[in-house]
Amino acid sequence: MKILHTTANKQHLIEDEEEKNITTLLQTGNNSFIKLRDGSLINPKCIVEIGEPDTVPYWNGYMLEPDGRSFIRDGVKVKMETETFKEIEYKPHPKYLAMRQQLNNKLLK
Repeated sequence: MKILHTTANKQHLIEDEEEKNITTLLQTGNNSFIKLRDGSLINPKCIVEIGEPDTVPYWNGYMLEPDGRSFIRDGVKVKMETETFKEIEYKPHPKYLAMRQQLNNKLLK
């Protein structure tokens, strides 16, 4: 999964195979519009970046708060102990999962 950023500050979720195809088109100097799987037409001159999705820290399945030292469990803010910091893992931001779900729903129609 990759994120295509445009000059209009839009983000498009693209699969790795789609990213390879777009990169190949850009390297060949093709300036015609690119149709994405979600149906969007993109002007290649408007592509700013194709990169990895933003990640957020998780601990034991809970997304950490912006302070990086606490999370919310059952509506209560829980502060983590220092020794548990090594157990933090980084996953794609949940907004990308929602974008993927919308894309899949659109493709199924």
